[in-house]
Amino acid sequence: MIKVQKIINDWDPIGLMKHAPDDEYESEIIQIIHKLLDTDTVEELAKIIRDIFVQAFGEDMFCKTIEECMVVARNIMK
Repeated sequence: MIKVQKIINDWDPIGLMKHAPDDEYESEIIQIIHKLLDTDTVEELAKIIRDIFVQAFGEDMFCKTIEECMVVARNIMK
């Protein structure tokens, strides 16, 4: 969990980490980790990441592209 948390917090997809605690994205990170167990490809994980953050924050706050999510997914799957 620590690896995924570091990657997501460093990415800071909503721009909250400057003023938020380290567990700001904990709910989303837990969801990503659960889905990661059943995910085989970077593309699939990128879509999962995007869906999780859109559901949590809405498309007006989460404006990252699938390509940006792919970079994060690739780092998680390393």
